[in-house]
Amino acid sequence: MKKITLLLVSLMATMCMMAADITGGTKLYLKPNANWQAVGARFAAYFFWR
Repeated sequence: MKKITLLLVSLMATMCMMAADITGGTKLYLKPNANWQAVGARFAAYFFWR
């Protein structure tokens, strides 16, 4: 149980550190490199309003 709790806390901390504040109307562009241009590659972006 301690390992799962530590894993979840670490994951949440990492997600918060990688977050960016983006103002309304900002355009975001995806530039995949050669590793991501394989057949069947999928892209996703998640946005959360607070």
